[in-house]
Amino acid sequence: MLLATHWQLKSQGYSIKEFDLSGDINSWYTAHFDSINTKPLIGAWPSVSPPGANTNNFFFENAQNWTVASMKYDNHVYHNLNIRYDIEKHTAYLQHPLFWQPLIVNQEMVDWFKTPAGTFKPKKDEKGYYLVLFEGKNLSYTKESSKRVIAKEGALEYKRTNDLFLLTEGKKIRVERAKGFLKQFETHKKDIKQFMRTREIRNIKRDSKEAYLTRIAEYCDNLATL
Repeated sequence: MLLATHWQLKSQGYSIKEFDLSGDINSWYTAHFDSINTKPLIGAWPSVSPPGANTNNFFFENAQNWTVASMKYDNHVYHNLNIRYDIEKHTAYLQHPLFWQPLIVNQEMVDWFKTPAGTFKPKKDEKGYYLVLFEGKNLSYTKESSKRVIAKEGALEYKRTNDLFLLTEGKKIRVERAKGFLKQFETHKKDIKQFMRTREIRNIKRDSKEAYLTRIAEYCDNLATL
């Protein structure tokens, strides 16, 4: 189930393995929580502040409402979930479909969640999720985002940081410039440089640095030998 840890649910008499929602989370809630006085979590509800007009702590900068997503959780896929990803606390929240309360997602049970911005996957041995920019046979190129509160002109606001990483052969390598790919794939340096000079890649570079680096990562994945 998307909304609690395995032991939390078992403590209320429900087994994870009994859940078969066929992609519809409302069916399970209707069957098991037909009273607003019955809560699916033990303890207090988490408090999630709504996005501010000018600043917020969420991944989606301009989204005033919850983002619709699908999620693979405990080997089940669920659709039409309302989600928010807090990149200050590195915590994902789901909105309870009956009570409209925020619920903390158990990261250990998440395989991925898909949003209009792309697919997010849980970090390994870290709290939080990364956005998959490209995923190939030999490597993945990802973005990790975070926010922290700063004082600016007498007011508090969030400052965002985006870090780009190459995941390959079980290693996580920060690659935020094109020369980083040349360093990682030295045996193919000549081929990569030639690719960087093509009209296609130069046009992408003019529009978006992130898209430019992602396209180089895709090219590197297609090389015969890494």
